[in-house]
Amino acid sequence: MRAVAVIGVVASMIVAGCSSLPTAGPTTSDVKHQEIKDNEVRFDLVDIDDNVV
Repeated sequence: MRAVAVIGVVASMIVAGCSSLPTAGPTTSDVKHQEIKDNEVRFDLVDIDDNVV
């Protein structure tokens, strides 16, 4: 029974930790809105696939 409780606590901690990941950095829309500023291309977004690698 103790092992089940420990597994439940660990699983809860893992799920709680994952919930903060999307807010840890810029969102996709934040990055896309910064691509062009003052009519100047600041960087290119590249789709990563087998051809790029």
